[in-house]
Amino acid sequence: IGASVSSQSVQDFNDPIIFNDVSKFLWLYGNSFTVSNNGESIASIDGKTVAAIYDGSSYGKGQFLAFGDLHWIFDEYKSSSYSQDHINLLKNILDFLLPLNDASISINIGVEYTSNPQIDLSIYLKNQTTESPITSTDYVSLKTIIENESYTKSIGLNMTYNSSGIYLNNTYNLPAPNYNPYSVIVNLTIGSITYSRSTEILYFDNSKVPIISSLSASNTSITRAISESNTLNAELDKSTYGNFSGFLSIYSYSFFNSKKSVNKTLTFNHSASNNYKNNFYPETSDPSGYAI
Repeated sequence: IGASVSSQSVQDFNDPIIFNDVSKFLWLYGNSFTVSNNGESIASIDGKTVAAIYDGSSYGKGQFLAFGDLHWIFDEYKSSSYSQDHINLLKNILDFLLPLNDASISINIGVEYTSNPQIDLSIYLKNQTTESPITSTDYVSLKTIIENESYTKSIGLNMTYNSSGIYLNNTYNLPAPNYNPYSVIVNLTIGSITYSRSTEILYFDNSKVPIISSLSASNTSITRAISESNTLNAELDKSTYGNFSGFLSIYSYSFFNSKKSVNKTLTFNHSASNNYKNNFYPETSDPSGYAI
């Protein structure tokens, strides 16, 4: 038993962005789609959708593009009668999925979390059209702020190296430790267009972070019987933390286990001296396996 497959041209388009300067693309074999809700059919063969799109960018969502057959981009990309169409189609897809802004903003603060209030902030601005640095003469304004739920303040920048597109502040001190991370936001305005980029840093009080001296469990293995438990012990550096949360993950021993891995939050209570404990009772829904 055998089968032969011949290619055909897809020419019934319904999207001027994806198929700009594209008159056809090759279809060998694949699947068709049923499109619903906010999805759109953008190419079809005999009334059946063979390419579909969803663009949620205006709603703060992502973009999705699906082709029922990808032979055009692999085996047949340089097919003589389709070559330029395939080149244009691929370019349009990349422009849609990976839009290139005229300006690029790179922010570096060196760390994601710290107990040291001083941060070393560096910003690099680049014109992606000319591949050249953005200097102080190229923009209308450059503003850098730091904020969280209860704090907002501007950050001054050292302009010494602006001719290279580099802007610095290596002596900025974070205001106070906070459980909510600080956001460093850069707003760059060129003409009437504003470009923004942000990064986050957590500034914590090192003296309030428990130091774990040891961890232990009372049994090497337990079952999921109702009355069976395992005592988890944690020795910390102080006896004054009160209750605290610990996190336990249970992983299945085998891929054939139908029960999925689970994550649990456990409350440890102070017992004596610097010791804290939790009596862990497995549930029947927990997978058999090992816990971390």
